[in-house]
Amino acid sequence: MVELIVQFYEVNYENASREKIRQRQNEITHCFKKNIANPHVSKVHFLYEKKSDVDFMIKEGIEKENPKIVYYDLGTRINYSAVFKYANTYCKNKICLYLHADMCINSGFDNIENMENKVYALTAHHLHCNRKFICNCTRQFKTSKGIYGPTFDGFVFQSPIKEKVVKDGDHYVGMMGSENRIICILKENDYEVVCPNNILFCYHHHNVKIFSNKRGRWVNRGGEIKELEYYSNIHKSQINLPWEEKIVGGGIPFFMGTCKFISEI
Repeated sequence: MVELIVQFYEVNYENASREKIRQRQNEITHCFKKNIANPHVSKVHFLYEKKSDVDFMIKEGIEKENPKIVYYDLGTRINYSAVFKYANTYCKNKICLYLHADMCINSGFDNIENMENKVYALTAHHLHCNRKFICNCTRQFKTSKGIYGPTFDGFVFQSPIKEKVVKDGDHYVGMMGSENRIICILKENDYEVVCPNNILFCYHHHNVKIFSNKRGRWVNRGGEIKELEYYSNIHKSQINLPWEEKIVGGGIPFFMGTCKFISEI
């Protein structure tokens, strides 16, 4: 059983039509409902930004008194520091799962046992995924050290997480490079961060391509915010460099900001 930590929210983008917002909301709401109902989830810890998000949840047909839901007034957009601090406080010694709100748990989570000093990064699988070791749902690279990927939308970990990680991971989860930054921070603190790509399965529900305005910028390892073109242009220029000289995300050395794919846990 896992403790799911998530931030359900009412979609409200200024740069999208009402129709698109409703369609995107359907994806977010579907994932929340399915994850609550998942038999391998012990509790759903809803770290809400605004009280109105709880009210909206009820309007979406989710019963507030559901015994699996634990409410926590975070009062802000979720960041990785908040995820780990909450887990350390309220889910100590338990296996925790953080997911972006548009990720839906599918299978494999009943196989997780003790994972001290290990973190599993979760691929954002397409609904039509072939479920192979290399599935190409996201960027998956054959490198000098094995198959590595830079794109993840969730993490499995055992609390407590080291306080240095809690302190340093204070960046918004939806920003470009945010997962690469937290992977780097975890590795710097002696965690083994790997991806059981075709073992722990979550599906990514994001067919409606609208995004928050905050997503269009990069965060680097130092926590600085850079405009989209800054690192995107660097990424384009490094195609012929050896892996050891490439960067990923917001300027992070490739092997520090990515995860190796593993075939068993």
